[in-house]
Amino acid sequence: MKYQSQTQLEREKMNKCGNILIKKIPLVLLILIIVSVLILLVYINKNLEIFKDKELSPEFFTWFDQSKIELNLEEGPYIDCIFNETCNGTFYLEIKFKEGFEQNNEVEILKEYGEINDSRMKLKINDLYLLDKVISLDFIDEIKIISLNSDYSMTYTSEDLEYCDIDKDCVKIRGCCGCEDEVINKKYLEEWNSLRNFNCKFDGCSKGIDQRAICYADAKCVNSSCELIIDPNWICEETDFENICNDISFDKWDESKIYLGEEMHTCTELYDFCDLEYEPEEEIKLPDLYFQDLALVKKGRYINFNISIKNSGLADSENFSLTIMDNENLTKEMDFDGIKKGLNVSVRLENLRLINVNVTNISFIIDKANKIDESNEKNNIKIFEFNLD
Repeated sequence: MKYQSQTQLEREKMNKCGNILIKKIPLVLLILIIVSVLILLVYINKNLEIFKDKELSPEFFTWFDQSKIELNLEEGPYIDCIFNETCNGTFYLEIKFKEGFEQNNEVEILKEYGEINDSRMKLKINDLYLLDKVISLDFIDEIKIISLNSDYSMTYTSEDLEYCDIDKDCVKIRGCCGCEDEVINKKYLEEWNSLRNFNCKFDGCSKGIDQRAICYADAKCVNSSCELIIDPNWICEETDFENICNDISFDKWDESKIYLGEEMHTCTELYDFCDLEYEPEEEIKLPDLYFQDLALVKKGRYINFNISIKNSGLADSENFSLTIMDNENLTKEMDFDGIKKGLNVSVRLENLRLINVNVTNISFIIDKANKIDESNEKNNIKIFEFNLD
């Protein structure tokens, strides 16, 4: 009985020690994690000291001034605020490394801001002091700004920008692309344009004319606020659709498609809407000579043919000639009197001797010299081809 009591006491003691150890394990792990983090931070700070400084170097300002000239950047609050740290600026850069540069600790840190491609690297940096140190690295041959962003914003409220007393207070403005589709008080126009020129410096715009209705709106003062007012007749007064329609044949007006105000219109619709009268120009009447029928038989070096030429145009034709060629050689030229509209002329010729023995093609050409104006100049030739086998 005494032995059993002692054994039970020992077990209770062991359990108590185990519980204490289990409770201390999380505390030990927490201490280890904190120590590891501190070691990591010390390592990072040690490496970042390569790129940190309290003041920007003269070399940085020399480089940046030269970059502004190359990019045609004007001085303005959107740049000043980056340097006085009242706004954030992001530099998009391209670096060219010196020939034979080696991977080192500094290069590894740069990889956190971009990717290296052969001897070049594109990166994004929004820390001026880091950028200053990057410029001074001895393994960099060239560094240039691709684009520069600033989150500077005008100090005026939207109410200030839009407030007006009369219509003349209001002026239309445009964004980076497209037409003038916004409006502000004209006393803020200079600052707006300066900011716009900076923000749009690196933006690409698609070519083409902006034909939205808002593009033709007028700047008006409505209830002490500048607004864009669209005149219902803006298409009639502000666009050049008449010149466009004048270049389209009148019989094609109903099929025409002119994009205005984000919609398609026909010339007929536009003229009706604008209550315009149109007198189509008198149609020019021309002849049209073509081969109504042409049959040819070749016998060795000789040919027989029947030919019929018709005038399907709206006017009588003048005198013309028919040219016959084998390969590139002139075989025969035949003269014809003019053909009245709607009529035709036929002729048969036998045993016409060819120039070439081994002829590969024979061409019949109406008005080869192109002395007659016709409504269709593409139906004046007929070609027969032969194999030499």
